[in-house]
This record gives sequence, structure tokens and C-alpha cells, in this order.
Amino acid sequence: MASWMVHLRIADKLLKVTFNLSTTEFVVGNIAPDSGIPNEDWSVFTPSGDVSHFKTTDADGLKDIHLNEYVEQFFTVE
Repeated sequence: MASWMVHLRIADKLLKVTFNLSTTEFVVGNIAPDSGIPNEDWSVFTPSGDVSHFKTTDADGLKDIHLNEYVEQFFTVE
């Protein structure tokens, strides 16, 4: 998983080519998913990436991000 710094750099680049976005909200929205609290050896974070990235992991370790469900729940046209 990319670190919060990678997400911040990508958000910064997107802000330079995207208009009509609140800079603060956009940046926070991009780094928040990787801002979980680590355990003692930083191997597990709370909340987990499955929660913060809207994904599930099956028994074989394969991940699905459920993009359609995310868009239906959170995307609105104003």
C-alpha cells in the first residue's frame, strides 16, 4: 500500500490540473485513508486498510475495492 506521502504528492499534482475543488478537503480526503493508528511494530493499523479503502480481502488474499458501491454511496452531483 502506498504511504500517505505518496497520496499527498498525487493529490498535489491533481490539484494543479483540476478546478473547482476545495484544496483542504481534497488533500485531507486523499491522505486520511492511510492515517490509521499503528500497533507497536507498525505491522497492523486501526482502522485497517480494508475499512479505510473500501475493500475486502478474500480467503486467498485477493482484494476488491468495490468501486461501484463506493460511488453509489458517496458520489453526488451538486
